[in-house]
Amino acid sequence: MAERLRKRWGDEDSDDEGLPPRQETMPDEDGIKTIIEYHKNERGETMKTVTRVKMVKEQTRVYQVGFATRSPHRPLPIAIPERDDFFCL
Repeated sequence: MAERLRKRWGDEDSDDEGLPPRQETMPDEDGIKTIIEYHKNERGETMKTVTRVKMVKEQTRVYQVGFATRSPHRPLPIAIPERDDFFCL
């Protein structure tokens, strides 16, 4: 039986034997991180994929007044106890 070279979505990733592991570098002074991965193509050749990702740190100011009113951890409102003499029309 001929060996399948194409990998299907349900196949296990056990054919990665002999490939180097994935390498990630720390972000440099410009915030660029390099990721190096190896995989095999349809012909069985080892391919190297180099991905460069720019890491951006976003800072926001949170004011104490806004944090107290919009905090998701504030206590729930207390329910009004039912009274017999109160009704709505």
